[in-house]
Amino acid sequence: MNRSVKCIQSRIPICLALLILPVSVNYAQSVYGIHDLTHPTRESFLYGHNENLSQLSAGTITEDKNITLLGRALLGPATCATTKGNYAYVGAGGALVIFDISDPEHPTLVSRIYTSGVVEDLALLGDYAFVVTRYNGLWVFDISDPKNPRLVGYIYKGGRRIHIYDNYVYLISGNLEILDISNPENPRELGSFYGPEWGFRGDYAEDVVISGEYAYIACSDGPTPDANWGFWVADISDPAHPKGVGFCDPGYNTPVASVALLGNYVYIVSWQMTIIDVSDPENPYVASEEPFGGFDIFILNDTAYVAGCEFFVLNISNPLIPQLIGRGEHSGGTVHVQDNYAYLSVGYAGLRVIDISDIENQQLVAEYITGGWANDVSVADGYAYVTDPWLRVVDVSNPEATQELGYCETRGYDIEVANHFAYLASGSDGLRVVDVSDSQTPKEVGFPDTTSMYVGSFFIQDSLAFVVANPPGIRIYDISTPEHPNEICQYTVEGWVTDIYASDKYAYLSMFEEGLSILDVTNPREPKVVGSFGINGHSYVVAANDDYAFVGCFSVAHRKNGIMAIDISNLQIPEEVGFAGISGTAEEIFASDGFLYVTSEIGGLRVFDVSNPESPFLIGHYGMMGEGYHERGIYVSGDTIYLASDLGGLHVLKFTPPPPAKGDVNRDGTIAVADVMIVVHIIIWPAITWREYELWAADFNSDGEINALDIVGMIRQILSDNS
Repeated sequence: MNRSVKCIQSRIPICLALLILPVSVNYAQSVYGIHDLTHPTRESFLYGHNENLSQLSAGTITEDKNITLLGRALLGPATCATTKGNYAYVGAGGALVIFDISDPEHPTLVSRIYTSGVVEDLALLGDYAFVVTRYNGLWVFDISDPKNPRLVGYIYKGGRRIHIYDNYVYLISGNLEILDISNPENPRELGSFYGPEWGFRGDYAEDVVISGEYAYIACSDGPTPDANWGFWVADISDPAHPKGVGFCDPGYNTPVASVALLGNYVYIVSWQMTIIDVSDPENPYVASEEPFGGFDIFILNDTAYVAGCEFFVLNISNPLIPQLIGRGEHSGGTVHVQDNYAYLSVGYAGLRVIDISDIENQQLVAEYITGGWANDVSVADGYAYVTDPWLRVVDVSNPEATQELGYCETRGYDIEVANHFAYLASGSDGLRVVDVSDSQTPKEVGFPDTTSMYVGSFFIQDSLAFVVANPPGIRIYDISTPEHPNEICQYTVEGWVTDIYASDKYAYLSMFEEGLSILDVTNPREPKVVGSFGINGHSYVVAANDDYAFVGCFSVAHRKNGIMAIDISNLQIPEEVGFAGISGTAEEIFASDGFLYVTSEIGGLRVFDVSNPESPFLIGHYGMMGEGYHERGIYVSGDTIYLASDLGGLHVLKFTPPPPAKGDVNRDGTIAVADVMIVVHIIIWPAITWREYELWAADFNSDGEINALDIVGMIRQILSDNS
């Protein structure tokens, strides 16, 4: 299997206490509508009059090169939820997900529609859902038919909180942005509230609530370096020109989570609840502080619902003296209440429904797991096996109609599948083995003893598993009986191993500070060092192809992150021969058929042509512009790429390398002397085999042969370009 496993950098997301593992899930829900607008085209919208949609279709959201999206699967952590009538609307990863809640205790997923960014918040107005992503804009969906939502509007204004009042969207994007949505399909910018005159020293606005002619804004910083955080009141009677009229400093330093309003009082939740009297908008002041902290607050009539590590229900008929009337252990990131049910978004635990008809005895009655952080993927027999962080099985036989089949509550970060068994690197839980012969009910069947070690990556070759287990270094297991892996070797190294790749009789180790180490594993019970190459910097991932090793690293010499090509034809004297820079730290490398597929934490997926390792040439790119998705694990089969895209789930892609320009024989993007030298080499030694499109590129004069005339033509081209 020609693949490399990612480095052991922690894939464990920074989780809040609210992300508690759920206890049950039903994968039998029928999905009536699955829609993908990640890579929309102008034709896909049919709304040519909308300049914002035209901007979107023109490619402002994506930056792809020779890679196209075939399909998507899995969702992501649930970040927000609201309800209307018989439907719940949930933001999960990069999608708006709609559930039928006519029977709240049995929610059924009826449709999902993807965006090109992670959903932060959403709000409803009439037949429209307004969905905001932090870096990829505000999306407007027609939800008049919840089973078939349609994208009808867009504006490139991202944010993290959204509120609708009258015909205006109030968007928190670090500042307060005000949009006119009198025509929901064509949102327009009106005004914004920011600037040092009103205390915004940076990207600090966290939430807003609107009442009448005023916007009440809670921020995580104040107007001066000495102010901890601030509360502003803005006059929005003229939405195009909001102006500040009041401010107060509650006097402690903590991030603001959410705000709500009842009458003349604004409730702010963070690590505690702060109640601010706004009866005089020009002179707001802290009226009370209460020990009911959380991540979100929802007020209905005289009752406040606070979601956090716990779920508080408060009677606020006396606004300044909230009375605790219910308390549950149900964690949540956001909360929305309808009838006698509370709907909580709970990160990768998804949507939870709490029966609150008996406030003192709240009951969890339903949940739907939306997914988590997709870290890695392996593909076998038409199925994709994804760690996110549980093992999930997806039918990808038809990429345009992917279907999730089952899951196993085994955590993993890196994964490989061989002979109907999935092997998972599970960090402090070691190496885990899962029987996936039944795709709907995969079961964990074994794991070796890796007590007190961190398994971050591994590589399967034939019946051997080469496992990075720090400390002491690597362990080698005989997995001919997968249920009972048999350790045959412990190999101790000085330093920290970040990745391992095995090919034939050699194992290649990426050492964080020491660079590349090469082991002869002809006898896997007694590995021997046969070569090494010191990379001045840090090494993260490694793959090998023929006589070359490729190391994802930070190079001090090159002063950047990138992929280093190392000639290992002479194992005793490895030599750097090429380098290609990338954005961010390399996450995984996959080498196949002269191409190198690389993911990085912020640079998306990149494909390099390494047929000439001395001149790695970028030939393909896929990734969302801005932040939100982090491309993690990859698996390549032919021209199909399976990409684990962190919060974006699984992406199935097609890579179509273009033929090189006529004369660009070495595929470095230019026609230069090096190309002439290669053609001379072909003419003198015609037995050398070149790929068909390289022969096409070398036939500069298109006469069907490669001869001296091609050399003359390329020399003229070079001279012409340099003149």
